[in-house]
Amino acid sequence: MAYNTSPGAGYMQQQAGSPHGDGQDKGNARAKGITSCTIRQILQMAPSQGNNWRMDGAEFAVVKIVGVIRSVQEVTSHRTYLIEDGTSQITAKAFGPVNNADLREGVYARITGPVREFQNVRSIHPATLHPITNFDEITHHSLEAILTHLQRTKGSLQDRAGGAGQPASSLLRSHAQTGDLSSLATQLVTLIGSSPDISFDDIRDQFPNATPDQLRNVLTDLTNEGHVYTTHDDDHFKLTSG
Repeated sequence: MAYNTSPGAGYMQQQAGSPHGDGQDKGNARAKGITSCTIRQILQMAPSQGNNWRMDGAEFAVVKIVGVIRSVQEVTSHRTYLIEDGTSQITAKAFGPVNNADLREGVYARITGPVREFQNVRSIHPATLHPITNFDEITHHSLEAILTHLQRTKGSLQDRAGGAGQPASSLLRSHAQTGDLSSLATQLVTLIGSSPDISFDDIRDQFPNATPDQLRNVLTDLTNEGHVYTTHDDDHFKLTSG
């Protein structure tokens, strides 16, 4: 059986009785998708029923991790990689030939495959395993794992916009009322929130004691922080959520 180590490689045809699993495993993997996670999350999961693993309440068949290879051991039937990602360590057991000399100690690698448990010890049986050449991928994977965890445990950003059922503009006004924003910003938030589309000239009329530069600076800060946005031109404003 060939073992796929090329970048972007997917699942390869498995022989019957292969340690990687059979065609049903591959079908389940495609159906349930790949979960980006940390090694610690894998080790902290509750024991599975068969190979039906759940993480953060979601069932999955395949994990994706990124980590550095700490050691490589080769025996007759497989090669074992000890992978560390900063949260913990886990072994990846590659059955079949691995034709990539770059997969050595000290090299960062991306591993995807099902989780297996034997005698209370968990490991990954990689479907793909290849070295990382662009180190931005390490950061990207960490952010992806965090995002996946938060979406499953807290809901999507769209679902949570502005807090639990509270519009973003209402939440922003509450921050203003409790002093989280400056006095001028507080008044601007209240004024902009009371109008569907207010012009800078109208704002100036409401704040005769503030200079145009002061108003522009505060509006720029509110815009950069995502509280306010401009509409059909740079002189008309609206809160990010009504």
